[in-house]
Amino acid sequence: MCYYLRNFVQHSGALPIKQVIETPEPYQIKVNTVFVLNIDSFKDFKKEFAKANIADSYWEDANNLSFMKHANAYVAQLIALYQLALAEYIKANKDTLDEIQAKMKDTVLRNAIVWSNTSLQDVPNTMKQNNFTLHPIVTLPDL
Repeated sequence: MCYYLRNFVQHSGALPIKQVIETPEPYQIKVNTVFVLNIDSFKDFKKEFAKANIADSYWEDANNLSFMKHANAYVAQLIALYQLALAEYIKANKDTLDEIQAKMKDTVLRNAIVWSNTSLQDVPNTMKQNNFTLHPIVTLPDL
């Protein structure tokens, strides 16, 4: 959805947000902000709206009009894509990465570079076998 909204903004020049609703949460400093999509304007941009292939009935549910719902789904997909790309890169270049790590072993960066394509399920056993502590920065998809 965000892809189509981006194209809509880029090619039509219109903003996809119709309204911003701010609701203070009781007993908290935090304010809940909802960006309501301007679906009517998006529908007028027929070419891009048709590509999204979303039934009109979908937009009748007010929860589907929140931009953040779609933005969060889009970001989750991008993160998964980048993690998959990183996992594939590590698998394809493991020998080179091992050479770099071997050259770094006698420098101050010796402990900063560590990688693995071990699945999350295999981590406890791998830690025992290799006698190391795991401090993951990113969890790669189980390939």
